[in-house]
Amino acid sequence: MTKRYFGGKGQPGVYHTIINQIPPHKTYIEAFLGGGSIMKYKKPAERSIGVDLHLPALQQFEMAHLPSIAALELHHVNALEFLKYGNMVAKWGKETVVYLDPPYPLDTRTSNARYANELTDQQHLELLSIAKSLNCHVLISTYPNQMYQHQLESWRLVKHKSVASNGEVREENLYCNFAEPVYLHDDRYIGENNDKRMDITRRIERNKRKILDWPEVERVRFLNELKSEMTEFENEYLGNFTRNAR
Repeated sequence: MTKRYFGGKGQPGVYHTIINQIPPHKTYIEAFLGGGSIMKYKKPAERSIGVDLHLPALQQFEMAHLPSIAALELHHVNALEFLKYGNMVAKWGKETVVYLDPPYPLDTRTSNARYANELTDQQHLELLSIAKSLNCHVLISTYPNQMYQHQLESWRLVKHKSVASNGEVREENLYCNFAEPVYLHDDRYIGENNDKRMDITRRIERNKRKILDWPEVERVRFLNELKSEMTEFENEYLGNFTRNAR
C-alpha cells in the first residue's frame, strides 16, 4: 500500500491548482519529493528529477511510478545542496521548472506530526536564498508566514485551500517567480474548481466530436483557417507539442 505523506499535495483541488501554474518545460525537478503528488499527476517532462533526504520516500516512489514516468531520476541527497550544485553545474534555464514543497515552518503548523527531516528557520532562509538565485521557473508551497512573505515579496502569489492531517481547512500559499503562464505544460486540469473543470472538458469533447464528424477535407480547411488566426506563439507551441508527441 502506498503511504500517504502528511503535507502531501494529492488532494483534489490542490494538485490541480499547482499544475495549473506550471509552464511548458523539458526538465522538471521536485525537491522534498515525499509522495511526489505533483510529479505523479502532471504530464511527464523529457527529464523528471525527484530529490529527497528520506530514502523510504524515494524507494516507494520508484516502485510505484518508475514504469509510468519516462527519464525519471531520483536523488537521495539534501535538497539545498542539490539545488546549489545543480544550479552551478547544470545551468538550468527557462526550460526547467523547479517545484519546492519543503516541510512548512514549525510555527505555522497546528499538527504535532513531524517529518523525518525538518528544516530550521535558518535552513528555510537558506532555501529561499537559493531559490531566488535559480535562473529557471520556480514554485514554492508553504502556509502563510512572515518569513516567506518578506523574502518572496516580489514573487507572484497564488492562494488556495487544503485540508491538514488533523482535518483542519488551511490556506496555503504558492509562490512563483514568473508571470501567470498563458500556456501550460499540462492543461488537463484547467478550471478554478471541479464544476468548471467538468464544464470545460464537456465543451471540448462536444466540439471535438462535432468536428471529427466532418469530412476530412472540411476538417483540414477548418484547421488551416484556425491556424491563420492563431498567434505566432500558439502556432509554435502546437508545433512543438506535435513533434514531441511523435
